[in-house]
Amino acid sequence: MYLSNRSGVWYAVGKIHGALYRVSTGYRGPSGSKAYRLAQRRMVDIEHAIRNGVHGWLTAPIPTLATYWTETYRPTYTVQKRAPERDDQVMAHALPMLGNLRLDEVKKSDCERYLNERRRAAHANPTRRTPGRVSEGTVQRERSFLHAVFQQAVEDGVLDKNPWRKIERVPYDVRDRLLTESEQAVLLARLSPRYQRFVVFLLGTGVRLEECRGIHPARDLKLDARLVRVTGKFGKTRDVPLPAELVPILTEQLNADGHLWPQNPQRLREVLANACREVQPSPAGTRPQYQRKAQTPIPHVSPHTLRHTFGWRWLKGGGDIYGLSKILGHESVAVTEKHYARLLNEDLRAKMDLVDLGLPKLATKGKVIRWKGHAQ
Repeated sequence: MYLSNRSGVWYAVGKIHGALYRVSTGYRGPSGSKAYRLAQRRMVDIEHAIRNGVHGWLTAPIPTLATYWTETYRPTYTVQKRAPERDDQVMAHALPMLGNLRLDEVKKSDCERYLNERRRAAHANPTRRTPGRVSEGTVQRERSFLHAVFQQAVEDGVLDKNPWRKIERVPYDVRDRLLTESEQAVLLARLSPRYQRFVVFLLGTGVRLEECRGIHPARDLKLDARLVRVTGKFGKTRDVPLPAELVPILTEQLNADGHLWPQNPQRLREVLANACREVQPSPAGTRPQYQRKAQTPIPHVSPHTLRHTFGWRWLKGGGDIYGLSKILGHESVAVTEKHYARLLNEDLRAKMDLVDLGLPKLATKGKVIRWKGHAQ
């Protein structure tokens, strides 16, 4: 064992029988002082007591990542979230590489090796003809989640240090795939009325897919007040205003199905993906009931694409960033600015050109730029 000073107090720290111990000696003072020498003697007594099991010092060994995930983190912390299956997806990649290691055996090099393996992995989307690499944004989200898992182990007293805290976050460009008006017209024409209303609802509110699936019409939908209550991440609820154009669309959906869109999320994504695919025409001689019209492909559209499109149209239409942050349910305005920084810059430049700041104007004559009002 060795001595570690924390907030002026000397602690005896060390691993015994595979378990990490941090025990206060009760002494304060600088290194080399009398209190420090007394802390050294106390450290020896503590180590002997732990090794001999005196006063119940012996504890259970540190669990592996797989054990901590299945027995502690998953049933205690993840189930509180709105979409816990996303955490399962991340751990499905992490457990084959890190699951058999004890939490204290996971080093910084193991963390970096895992992230590099994920960067080299192919995208698992089966709808893509040519699978690409996993995006850096996905890798960084997995890094943040694993950092949270190990940090919770530290707070639970299972682990001494979080190996992920030394892994710096790599900046990456946020993908700003947006749905244009022409693409929207083509997409809606290829969908059934039920899913046409689904797309228009996401475009008009900007809610997440899981939030949309969790809406109970009788409890959450208030068409008279043009509000819908959604439950976001970590069970947080918020009221989202409804545009006037959505009221008859939602009424039609409720009259047709009696509910909104509680289908499996993968099914909803597949509906959008199939509408974006290229379709070859039916060969000559095909029976009329089996004839298939040609369909040109459009760029892939996901439910989150519709959410980003809502935010883009909100800002382009003159909406403010603070209102958008509240509607989208972001934790802070900084999160909204991160995702829509480029759009904000374009909007600010356009508004700057419309404001008269009293500056001298430029006049061009040939290739020479001269100030208006100055002597030529």
